[in-house]
Amino acid sequence: MQKIFTDIETAEFSQKYDIIKESDIVISATSAPHPVILKEKMGNIENDGKKRLFLDLAVPRDIEATVGENKNISLLLT
Repeated sequence: MQKIFTDIETAEFSQKYDIIKESDIVISATSAPHPVILKEKMGNIENDGKKRLFLDLAVPRDIEATVGENKNISLLLT
């Protein structure tokens, strides 16, 4: 994908919160049997004033629903 879409950035799974901090849009679609983006691990990311869009395409969900309770975060579930 990066050859076609040069603005797309990928990262190691272990770096996900570092990348979220820098991102405007986060799309998550894993086959994990549990949430992989947790509100308690978001730390100061939620309160830095930056607006972010999270799109959760996974079944079951990858992103805890409570992440979307922050006024700066829009969480879309499909």
